Formats: sequence, C-alpha cells, structure tokens
Amino acid sequence: MDNADTILDGLTTTYRPFAERFLAIVPHSIAGMDVSQQTSVQFDAAGMPKQGTAVNQLADAIQLACDRCRNDATVIDTARSLWDQLLCGLPHYPIQDATAGDSTSFDEMLRLGGAFRMLLGSLARPIYDAMVSHDSVHIPVEVVLQSFRGYAAMWLSTELKWRVVVPLNLFRAEHDYELGPNLTIGPLQPDEKNDLAQRYWAPYKPFPLIDLASLSTMHGKFLWSITTPLDRGTRTQLLQQVHEEWLATCRNALIALRLSRDGMVGFDRAYYVCTGPAIFPEYSAVWREDSFASTNYGTMYSLVDEDVERTRAQIKLVQKHESSKALNLACDRFLQSYTQLRPENRLIDLVVALESLLTDKDDLSYKFRLRGAALMRHKRSAQDTYALLQDMYSARSQAVHDGLSWQEITKKLPVKLNECEDVCREAIGAVLEQYNDLVSGVSGKEKARLTQGLDRVILELINSQSAADTVS
Repeated sequence: MDNADTILDGLTTTYRPFAERFLAIVPHSIAGMDVSQQTSVQFDAAGMPKQGTAVNQLADAIQLACDRCRNDATVIDTARSLWDQLLCGLPHYPIQDATAGDSTSFDEMLRLGGAFRMLLGSLARPIYDAMVSHDSVHIPVEVVLQSFRGYAAMWLSTELKWRVVVPLNLFRAEHDYELGPNLTIGPLQPDEKNDLAQRYWAPYKPFPLIDLASLSTMHGKFLWSITTPLDRGTRTQLLQQVHEEWLATCRNALIALRLSRDGMVGFDRAYYVCTGPAIFPEYSAVWREDSFASTNYGTMYSLVDEDVERTRAQIKLVQKHESSKALNLACDRFLQSYTQLRPENRLIDLVVALESLLTDKDDLSYKFRLRGAALMRHKRSAQDTYALLQDMYSARSQAVHDGLSWQEITKKLPVKLNECEDVCREAIGAVLEQYNDLVSGVSGKEKARLTQGLDRVILELINSQSAADTVS
C-alpha cells in the first residue's frame, strides 16, 4: 500500500476539485432532468432520488450526470489532468486493445469516445459508493476521499479476474463439488440465476444474451474462475487464452461425467465476467459452444457423493492422455453423439468413436468385434460384447451406405441405442484405464501401438485358454 498512498497523496490535490465539481453537477443535472424520459429513476419533488430507490437507479442518475457534463470544459480539463497523472503513477498496463487504439493518452481515447466515460466510470465509483452509504448526493469531500482510498489498491492491481458460469441441462446435484483447482460443479442457485438474468438479459433487451425460459429449466452449473497477470498481454489476447483454457477444462469435465454413467447432461454456452483495475471497465459476454450441448430431453443426470471421486479420476485420466489423437477423436465423437436428434446419427457417432480406438486399415468389422471384446473382457461377457459390436457395425453400415432410418434398421437387427451407448462408454473408459499397459513395449505411431496392444491382449487370452485346456 506504500505505492497506493503515494499516488493517493499525489492525486488528492487534483481529485478534490474534480470531486467538488462533480458533486456540484450531479444535483444540478438531476434537478433539470426530464423524469418522464427516465422511467427507471424515481425522484421526489426536490429532484432527489426517492428513499428506497434501488442502487442501480442511483447509478443511472450518476450516469446521466456524466452525460450532462460531457461538454463542460472545466470538467474535461480536470479529467485530462487527472487521467495523465493517473497513468504516470500506476504500473504499466497493456491496455492498448484493438478497440482502444495504440495510444492511452486522454486526447486520443477521448477522440475514440472511450476515455472520458472510462475515467468517470472509474473515478465516480468512490463518489457513488459514498452517496449510497450516506443515502444522499450531498456528501462532504472528505467522505469521498475516504471512499477513494478504498479504491486506490484496486487501481494498482496488476491482475484480471475471470469468472465463468456454465448452466447445465438435465443435471442435478445436492451440493457443490470441487472437480479441479478452478472448477466447481453443483446446483444453480436462484440468486445465481437472478444475477445472470440481470447481467445478461435486462441490459440487452430486446436482444438479450440469455434465454430466461431456458435458464428456468437449468438446475446445475459448472463454475470456473481464474486470475491472469496483466503483464502477459492485452485483455483481448488474455481473453483468447482464457477461452481456450476454459474450453479444455469444461470439455474434460463433461467427458468424465458422461463416461461415468448415462444421463443427458450438457451445455451450449458459458457466461463470463472479467474484472480488474478500476481503469478497466468490467466486461461480460457469452461464449457459445454447441458441440457440448445435449438434445435437451432424456435422462436426468443426478450427481451424488459416490460419483464424485470417480469423476475426478476420469478427469485426471483424460488430461493425462490428452495428446492421444485416437482418444481425442473417440471422446469428441462420443460427445457429439449427445447433440444428435436422430437415433441413426447418434449410432454413427458412437461407432466412429469405437473405430478410432479399435480398427486400422484392414478387416475392419472383424477387428472391431474381436478387439472390442478383448478390451472390455473385465466388464462384460466377451461373447455378448462380440455379438453387440457386430450388430452395431452392421447397423452403422446400413445407416451410412443404405440410408436406412433407425426404425428400418431395428426391424432387421436387435440393436438398442442405450446398449450401444453403454458399450462405447465402457470402451473409452477401458482404454483410458489401460492405456499405459496397452502401448508399453510397442513401437510405432500412437494408433498402431494401441491396436497392437489390443492384439497382444487377444494372444494372451488365447495362450491362457490353451494352457488351461492342456492342464485339464
């Protein structure tokens, strides 16, 4: 705080007349305001905000005052002086985002339309807080300076904080569970829904960023947060890095959930907020990710205590083997199957996911069945698995090559979609668990090592059976 105190002392001389001037303008602006055009702000006969007026309404009043004094030369000159002094005293921030140009000078940013509003948004906040705490717009400058001290450390911050809320479809949980260092899964509480509605719906009418009807049906969430140092790039650059990290984290968690058991849990968007030093405006927006959506109907996924440790273990396995192209393809097609509305398309995705793990160039159907039965030998009957995989492969061929619908396929083959999903889930999980054993001691490319490892398992099973027959 030594640095903060130094800057505070240096700015007090400039900030005091600015605060006095601003406090003089606010009541004047409110008194002359056309209330009929500002229905969100309520005033009494004296032109003051009514008692009990919501905090955001008082913020509207202050914003209107900012707009009114936009052409006031005294305030402009004071703001320019304060801005330059503020930038000289604060640590260097890479705030030259594409939207702000290459210069952080007050005149350049004023030309771009951002500096004055940014300055008032930053420096009016201590005044605004003081007004709220005293329930009046008439407050001593000393009180404003006391409020200003509380913001000095925030102005010196060298970090951006990101908070991402991901509402989940068809998901329930009784408690919040930590799935990783920055990731929590749990119920989507009513206050969190209200916050999303206020932040992403109310300000953007008639084109809101959130669908209130859809939000009302969502009962679960991922909550992801991270802090990034500002010295690693502009906020635009950091946004890209954070988006990629969030995407990987939530993808791995969703894979782990879906591999643990059935349930149509999914999501199609994430709502994020970025906060940082007061000279940065708070930024909030939406990421859309349709590849992780579900069909929005089907089995509800209910996370219980005994599921959590298994889910954490699955996440670690997915992260550990994230360099495996075969596993990545299998997981991506398994995830994609949840977005398919037509059963035959879902079957195609499930079979492609298995093919990426079990087959190579020749004898596809035979290797698909034999290697799959060997892979899942610990979880299900080899004979039953072999027969199911044969039916799945035949059904997939009829859908792809003959264009048959699911109804037409099931008239010819005893295929059940839930069994196909189960065997795909178990196969991917088995490869994750056995991956190191399968590829150890085998040379070549990753996919070849994986299939050779499965063939080695088949030979070991044959040898063990031969030895048993010899003994008997």
